[in-house]
Amino acid sequence: MRLTPTVFIAKAVGSALRRHPRLNAWLRQEGNQFWLVEQAQIDLGIAVALADGLIVPVVRGADQLGLAALAGRIGELAGRARQGKLNPDDVAAGTFTISNLGAQPIDHFTAIINAPQVGILAVGRAQIQPVWDGGQFAPRPILQVTLSADHRAVDGAVGAAFLAELKRLLEEPARMLL
Repeated sequence: MRLTPTVFIAKAVGSALRRHPRLNAWLRQEGNQFWLVEQAQIDLGIAVALADGLIVPVVRGADQLGLAALAGRIGELAGRARQGKLNPDDVAAGTFTISNLGAQPIDHFTAIINAPQVGILAVGRAQIQPVWDGGQFAPRPILQVTLSADHRAVDGAVGAAFLAELKRLLEEPARMLL
């Protein structure tokens, strides 16, 4: 078990989705009619890069798992994905996805939503940058994230509130343990 940045991001995303359920939803369509179906359980997709593409295994009930259990589940699913040993249930019915390119020299990118989900979070690499702390500049790790959201279901205010909550949790990770 390794507590990687992805594990902390996943934990923060799960907590933020619990407070902003409009993003933990599917958009359904029948003819020209669309409606939002909020999901009770947070089933978080974690994008895994493979030699021949991308696959998104799903961590069921991600917000209910502690950091160690979440790390174990992400590691286990990613390992089986790289070995080609996922089953259809492992990749079905995610409610929100994280695509993390933090291990690559990528600062910022935009991820494409996995329908019928209404949101996906793109995570770039963390970089040390000077931040004013009220009396002086201090080096701090800065992480760039981008939320892509389906505007047929979620507006900018909902997205902004989710991102503000995510920022708060990542800046004060002890809050995720409460």
